Order: sequence, then C-alpha cells, then structure tokens
Amino acid sequence: MPAAPQQPAYRNPFPPQQRQPNADAGADGGADGGADQPTDLSLPPLQAPPADPAPPFAPHATNAMGAAPSYQPTGSVADQLNAQELGRRQAANVFGTAPEQQVADQPPAFQVFGTPPAPQFAQTQSFYNNPFRQAPGGDRSDPASLPATTGLSDPETQEIDKTITALRETLAPTADIGFGYHSRSGSAGLDALTELTTPMEATYSPGGYGKLKLSVTPTWLSAGTLGGNPINQQRFGSNALELASNGTTPVFKGIAPGDQSAQGVGLDLGYTIGSLTADAGVTPLGLREQSVLGGVEYAPALTDNLRLRLTAERRAVTDSLLAYGGAVDPRSGETWGGVTRDHAKANLELTEGLANFYLGGGGETLSGAHVASNTEYEFGAGGNVPVWRDATAEIRAGLDLVYFGYAKNLRYFSLGQGGYFSPQSYMAALIPVTYKDKVSENLSYEIGGSAGFQDYRENASAYFPDDPALQAQLVAQQANPGTAVTGLLTQYPSDKASGFTGNAHAAIDYRVSTNLHLGGRFDYEHSGNFDDASGVVYAKYVFSSTGK
Repeated sequence: MPAAPQQPAYRNPFPPQQRQPNADAGADGGADGGADQPTDLSLPPLQAPPADPAPPFAPHATNAMGAAPSYQPTGSVADQLNAQELGRRQAANVFGTAPEQQVADQPPAFQVFGTPPAPQFAQTQSFYNNPFRQAPGGDRSDPASLPATTGLSDPETQEIDKTITALRETLAPTADIGFGYHSRSGSAGLDALTELTTPMEATYSPGGYGKLKLSVTPTWLSAGTLGGNPINQQRFGSNALELASNGTTPVFKGIAPGDQSAQGVGLDLGYTIGSLTADAGVTPLGLREQSVLGGVEYAPALTDNLRLRLTAERRAVTDSLLAYGGAVDPRSGETWGGVTRDHAKANLELTEGLANFYLGGGGETLSGAHVASNTEYEFGAGGNVPVWRDATAEIRAGLDLVYFGYAKNLRYFSLGQGGYFSPQSYMAALIPVTYKDKVSENLSYEIGGSAGFQDYRENASAYFPDDPALQAQLVAQQANPGTAVTGLLTQYPSDKASGFTGNAHAAIDYRVSTNLHLGGRFDYEHSGNFDDASGVVYAKYVFSSTGK
C-alpha cells in the first residue's frame, strides 16, 4: 500500500530482497521466495514488512501506482509494506537497507501499495512503488491439486501442511485496502508535503501461472499555502521578477500562488512469474502533469547462494508536490514539474549461511515539464547478520554504505527547478538493527531502526535553469541600480553539510481468521535538514485459503 511518497533522504537502492527463512515467508520475500535461504528458523515474513526509501536514493521515491518505490507498483498491500525499494526516491533517503532491513528501514519514496519511490532522497519510497516482489515457491502450482493435510500430528507433516497452506494463500485471489499517511517537513507552499492515500489492490494467479496485480490508489497531496513574505514569494515560479525595492525593503507586486494541493487516482497493473516481474501504470489521474510509468526486473539465481538482480524502470519523483504532480506559475500561467526518472541498476546479492550481503550500482536520467534535465549515478554495498535468534524471533544488525550524485542541483521551486533533493555528492554509512518475532501462527511483528553519518554537497543553482532568457532578465535587473531588489540573488547558493542521520520503523500483521489479515506500519526518518514520517494500516482478504 502506498504510504506516502516518502522517500527518505538516504535510501539504498541496492539492498537485496529480503530472504525469508521458511516457506511461510513466500509472499513477501524476494524473487526467490526465500527458497535459497539455508536456515531452519521458522520465522515467517511479516505480512507488512518495511519499504524502499525514496529519497535520496530512493531517496527518490517512486510511485508506480501513482507514480513508484522507493512508497513505487505491484505487490499486495502487505507486499509493498515489505518493500519500499521501488517507490524510491523521495528526496532524501538513499540508504535503503540491506537484506533484512530497509532503511526507513525504510525512502525516495514514499513505497504500501504499489512506488517509488524513491532516493527519492528517497523516495518516501511511497509504499506503492515496488513492483518487484514475488510469490514463493512454484508459480505453476495448482492450488486445487494440492492435497488436504489437516488433522495430522507428525511434526514433519505439520510443516508440510503449513507450506501447502502458504502456497494456497499465495496463489489464491486476494483483495487489499488500506489508508496511508505521509508527512515531510519544509516550508509551506514549497517543499513541505502531506499525502493521504487509500490504496486498493487485487491479485490473481491466472491458471496458477504467476501473479497478476491491479492497484488503484486515490491520492490527495498538499504543500500548504505560501506565506506573504516577499522572500518566500521570490522562490516560487517566476515571482523573482515580480519583486521591487521599497527603500531597503523588497516588495512583492505580483499574484500570490495560493494553496498548493492536488488529487488524483493512480493506476498500476503488474505481473510476476518466476524470476521476471513487470508492471505499467500512470501517475494519479487528475494531477496537473501526467506520466506513464512502468518497470521490469529480472533476478536469476547464478548459484545456490548468489543472485543477480537487473532492473529497468520509469518512476515518478515524489519528493514534493511540484516534483510529483506539477505546479502553475502565477505570473506566466505556465505549468511545470511532474518529474520522472528513467532508472537502471544491477545488484549482486549473496547469502552465506545466515548472513546476507549486497553490492550494486546504477544510474538514471530525470526530466519533467519545463524542468531542466538531470542525471544521477549511485553505488551501494552492505550486509547484515543475525546477532541473536531463537525458535521464533531474531535480531539482525549490519552496515549499509551509500554514495550517489546528480549533475545539477534542482531542489528549488522557481521555474525550471524540479523540487527534488539532488546533491552533487552524497555519502552515508548506517548501522541498521531489526528485531522480528512470530508470536504465534496468527501474529508477527517487527521493530527496528538505523543510525549513522551523512555528508553531502550541493552546487549553486540558477533561478531559471531551463530558461536562459528569464535568467538573463533577472541578472540584468539585479545589475541595474535602478531596478535591483535588495536581498535578491540571481542564483541559489551552494551548500554542504554533514552530521547524524537515522530512522525508525515498526510493523505488525495479525491474522484475524483463515481469510482476513489486519496490519500496519510506521516509519520515521531524519535526513539532511528535514524529517519524514509515514504510516499505513491495511486489511487483506484471501478468497480461497483453506485453513491455518
């Protein structure tokens, strides 16, 4: 389910898919459904695990459903909770988290129903941006052909019974509905963002081959109202040309942009079979700027413990209302924004005993309506190991290292800027710790967090990077003593910062009956100079499951 376009500032786009220790983990595991994880710990995956921080890396939140993704598109509400890697890139989170951990745990992206999204300096990885979760076990199994094994007492037979039940649930039609909330700190009318979503998703395995998923996500976005202070007004659209000096005080003589809000309905259709997953969708219909989105992932097992994951996708950047859905310049009436990223990456994921490791890299190009084009490259590495475990629970700790950089700094809100976190260099190291417990056959929960150090640098950026004529007009105005406005610059200054970065998350899934699951997830992240929080509650109904 999409939880807000959350995509935190440091989100690792390279964390391997989480591998679950037993067959129960199937639906929410990686492309291999956990089958290659050599452990007997019967700790099933949370129905609602963590997601891919959109932002900076995902810190690019990407929303495939309506977008992403680090939420960013296929996968049930619970699946998306478990993934935020594709919703990716919310303007602030790049470190996603290694296998059993998604940095925010997740970040782009805000990513429960279906991405992105993104680093989004990551994308609060909207919860709804990860189209690459796959069902466990053989997609070709026919639930009707599976024998009933109820009433058996032999431990080994009981384990087989549980595996069959999990497989039936995986192949059975499901329906999910949820409510997601996402909030990002910032200046009202500019980079502040509040997102409410009501993700709905249905899955079906046609003929027992693979899984087909349809997601519909009503979405409401608000950045608030830009204050009347001339210093704030000059940062929006082409308002810098509507300022004049009144003695030593700047005066705004243009039209105030007013309330910045939008609403629409995101659509996404995805299909997974074997090691291949694909999806296609659109950003919420109703936003000022519309984009067609989609992606494909191929994740073959090279050996028993080594997997290659190749991803190519087009996702929305959900760091701000401008980046996600566009805005209107009150001075010229021109619409700009609606940024998308064409992204490709390769990831190697290694399982050694109970330890997980990953190494990867990628790049992307970003574009939007009347927004300067941009490019980005990224690298990530890390891993985690269990530091304590018993029959039903475990604690994992690890290390995530992330580096990424953009060609241009386009995080501002004047005409031609994109409204997304895009430093010229960003590096960070995080130590993630997660505790998971399966209290009973019906109840699982997870809590965790990460703490680390970040360092980033941003170059100076022109007010109008996509319009040389407007930029020249501003420069000429400020060079003329008769028209120069006190305090108005012709470019945004460079910046650099370093310090603490971290996040926390909690998730729970409760099986109310044979067919009904209830659950939720909460994520909080501090990255760069902003705070990002998102949450989602959901209900999942399995139509043809046969029993516990």
